[in-house]
Amino acid sequence: MNPRRYKIGEADPLQALQERFRCAGPETGGASVSYCDTFDWRLHRRGETICISRSGSEYDFQLQSTQGRVLRRLRSDLQPGFAWDLPQGPMRDELTPVLEMRRILPIVDVNRKSRHVSILDDEDKTVVRVFREERSVAAAGRRQRRRALAEVLRVVPVRGYPKVFRQLQKFLEGRLGLDPIPDGELEEALDAIGQRPEDYSSKLDLRLESDLRADDAAKTIHRALLQILGRNEQGVRRDLDSEFLHDFRVSVRRTRSALTQIKQVFPARSVDRFRAGFSWLGSEVTGPTRDMDVYLLKMESYKRNLPDSVTADLGPLEDYLAIRQKETHAAMVTALDSRRYRDLLSAWEAFLSKPVPARTPLANAMRPIGELARERIWRAWRRVFRDGRAITPETPAQALHDLRIDCKKLRYLMEFFRSLFPPKAIGPLIKSLKQLQDNLGDFNDFEVQQAKLAEFAQDMSNRGMATPASLMAMGRLVDRLEQGQQRERRLFHERFAKLDTIDNRKAIKILFRPTRKEKAPA
Repeated sequence: MNPRRYKIGEADPLQALQERFRCAGPETGGASVSYCDTFDWRLHRRGETICISRSGSEYDFQLQSTQGRVLRRLRSDLQPGFAWDLPQGPMRDELTPVLEMRRILPIVDVNRKSRHVSILDDEDKTVVRVFREERSVAAAGRRQRRRALAEVLRVVPVRGYPKVFRQLQKFLEGRLGLDPIPDGELEEALDAIGQRPEDYSSKLDLRLESDLRADDAAKTIHRALLQILGRNEQGVRRDLDSEFLHDFRVSVRRTRSALTQIKQVFPARSVDRFRAGFSWLGSEVTGPTRDMDVYLLKMESYKRNLPDSVTADLGPLEDYLAIRQKETHAAMVTALDSRRYRDLLSAWEAFLSKPVPARTPLANAMRPIGELARERIWRAWRRVFRDGRAITPETPAQALHDLRIDCKKLRYLMEFFRSLFPPKAIGPLIKSLKQLQDNLGDFNDFEVQQAKLAEFAQDMSNRGMATPASLMAMGRLVDRLEQGQQRERRLFHERFAKLDTIDNRKAIKILFRPTRKEKAPA
């Protein structure tokens, strides 16, 4: 049985309950709860939320449906920041694959002041609790005036007494005429503070029209990317979790790709200026911290790749990575505080806000975006098919790295222009391309990690952090990474064959072949 809530009229329902039922009380009390989720609303998208309250030094941690039904519950003397901070058990097992590396963040705080009575049976045992609550809300972590919510009557059942609970419902709704209100306080609280749930996603959600001018469409794409970058900046600065920086950097990479892949829609001088600026932001400013984030996230998989007797020897490596992450993060924040960064973003925002010119000599600027999109995606597909088919077991690794970059450019183009094509047609193509990207990305990562671990070993030795056992463990790990790279190389042709199918080639021709004569992929 779940709690029920009712609107309160002019009469005091607690007084009526005391006259009709055997009661204890009323007593006064108060509570404060925080509704939590990840920044990208992973729980809300599943119809769930986390509700945390505190009593003394103990936290009551509840996984609830958005309608208020308690799904799982635990008490802990620590407030968890991540799923892996939870004690071993069902709650941790359920949340870990959902939240992954994302931090549990408070979204809205609700304060409750209450008077309550306990309905008793003949043996003076509590069978139902009824609370009359005055509530106020505020956005978590913001300086905001608290807003009042409607006063409610909350009826909380006690396990084992369903009959009394139903009798009480009948009395409240029939005799007192109280109207039940929808379960779930979260949506009500969010509405009160003007917060729209699921208001952030790293995925581009564009609605382009095929006849829109290409330069206007390109600015629409860039404005969406700039918004994602801006939404993540504070989380990057505060180092709340690694996904803030990941999404920030993806936005930067997409911006660089759009500048170079959607050709001849902006003046070359502007393209060169902003491409250099975002290259600096993606490589020099944010790259080192992202590297450390990635290696720290990989530590568990590194340990799984080694015998249990050796995993403890990776402790110095983990300590070293944590120190380096803090060092690189501090340097990154300094760069984000710099005039160079502020000037880059303000100039970029000014450029994007400026209306497109009525006339322009740029070859593609005034073309319909649907036409240009088909042309650009078509050429990118041809390049991927041509270069992918040329790869053999003897082909140098660099060719696979080049193909990985081409696949990434193609996928970005398809994501930019996804709204121009039927979802059921373009969706499977993006999925097939992503599977090949995963293979090529893993191949590249295994190679990069081998070189990086050698670099880390040298720096750890210079800092006096390395031990003979840790260096030996890292050497064994390099061997495992080399084996992983060889495995991904063997898998390449299988993954590429799944992309280079007759059905996919037909779909590509139907969707993207431009009206201008182009040689089709065979």
